[in-house]
Amino acid sequence: MIMVGDVLLVNGNSKLSSGLIAAQKTIYLQSRSSHVGLFIGEGILIHATGDNGIHLSFLPDEIKKVCEGWQVIRLKYLTDEQRGNIQKSALYYVRQSYNKKIMMHNSSETAFCSELVAKIYNRAEIPLFSGKSSSKIAPAHFDEAIDRGEQWEDVTHEYHELLADIEKNEFMYRQCFDSINKGLMKRAFTSRARSTLFDILKKIAEDSDDTDFKKVIEKIQLELTEQRILSFWDEKDGLPLDDK
Repeated sequence: MIMVGDVLLVNGNSKLSSGLIAAQKTIYLQSRSSHVGLFIGEGILIHATGDNGIHLSFLPDEIKKVCEGWQVIRLKYLTDEQRGNIQKSALYYVRQSYNKKIMMHNSSETAFCSELVAKIYNRAEIPLFSGKSSSKIAPAHFDEAIDRGEQWEDVTHEYHELLADIEKNEFMYRQCFDSINKGLMKRAFTSRARSTLFDILKKIAEDSDDTDFKKVIEKIQLELTEQRILSFWDEKDGLPLDDK
């Protein structure tokens, strides 16, 4: 059974990937992964890359780019509610930039691959690796965790089965992936347009010293925020709630 929150561990086929693994030997001698991603649905993962920042990818497309021996691991004992929170948490970070200062800089608006996975879990109130700072978590920490086998389990076989099913039904899976991406793009466009409109209306209210009109606008924004199931880091059209 494919589950939200599963983590993909891969070794890329470039010299950079080899260098990243070598650099992580000081963290864990058996380090073998240069990149990680997190699954949010069947065949869909979110990850951070230097060329595209934080974005969604389709599993078959990613597997073609990596060496054999990739793994998928699962944190044990997660509830359905926790998995739902992980999924919402993951989508929050879509469109952020890649953190090029790997393990040296902590930012609320950038992340490198393993940092992103840790941030997603943290936002879902599931701290990883004894609450270690997300900016200090490397792919090697996940390699070590699955080798220890205490909290994580290897579920790679389930994803080989998934890939076989995707191969038979690729149109259906890819259509689902494309629909989610288009939905996220539409949401971002609508939010930016709405934010611009609210800014214009607030400026009119301030210029005319109409406090009642301004309160009406803010009430609309607050209701918009309260009714949302998903939130995104770059949305400015609502009023902030406590870490909604």
